Amino acid sequence: MTKFPFRLDSVLHWRQTILEQEEAKLQRLFLEDQRLALAIEQTCLEGIAAEQNIREQRVMVSTDLRSLAAYRLHLETIRKTLTQRRAHHAQAIEKQRQIVLEAERRFQLLAKLKDRGASEWQYESRRETETFAQEAFLGRWSARRLNYMPKLNE
Repeated sequence: MTKFPFRLDSVLHWRQTILEQEEAKLQRLFLEDQRLALAIEQTCLEGIAAEQNIREQRVMVSTDLRSLAAYRLHLETIRKTLTQRRAHHAQAIEKQRQIVLEAERRFQLLAKLKDRGASEWQYESRRETETFAQEAFLGRWSARRLNYMPKLNE
């Protein structure tokens, strides 16, 4: 039996490649989002650790407290920047999700078209084989019948 000849196979392959590329972009965006979340958490932990370090000192000097305050402001600035970048990243992730969904929809549309065509092709192929088998049977049956029928002219 021959293989189903889908004329749009190259387009289907191309759309699958596009889908895989868009999914990879989305995956990279997710990884970057996780990296930003970890960086935000790290800045919070650094601030807590610095404050705890100052509290554990036996002697507190005003310069230590000023340094701690400046360091906390610095960490807060970094945290705000990272939070803004993460919010911007969330928008990029949502946009990329939409792109992936559209690419997947286009791929699935062609895949369904191929499946439907293959089903119809298989049905027609089986029908053709069945018709051929019936014709062959009837041909043999007719030949046998003619061989066994008495000849009326004799």
